[in-house]
Amino acid sequence: MTVWSKAVIGVAVGLGLIVLLSIAVTVVDAVNNTHRVDAPILEREIRSELPMGSSLPTVEGSLRRHDLKFSFDARSKTIYAAAHKIKGSNVLTTKDLMFKFHFDDSMRLTSIDAQILYTGP
Repeated sequence: MTVWSKAVIGVAVGLGLIVLLSIAVTVVDAVNNTHRVDAPILEREIRSELPMGSSLPTVEGSLRRHDLKFSFDARSKTIYAAAHKIKGSNVLTTKDLMFKFHFDDSMRLTSIDAQILYTGP
């Protein structure tokens, strides 16, 4: 086998590995990203659906429709919700959109706080 043919085989193998690696990264990224929406878009949708004064069941219904994980803390009258692994997450870092929904004594929405959290190396 000539030096030229060895070089061509080496380049072909290298390109094949690069293609396989890019396919693997794409598949892992697709599996890891459960919410394919941008954080600002999701936050805007939530805020537009939930005007101040919305009831607790209305807020919970909206969070379920958006497939957000949430829990209610009765002591502080606050719902904590999260959209995990939103658009912008990748194999190394996770991007989450976190919400706090505050309620008054009659269980009506008084404010919404939103924050993006990154985790990773």
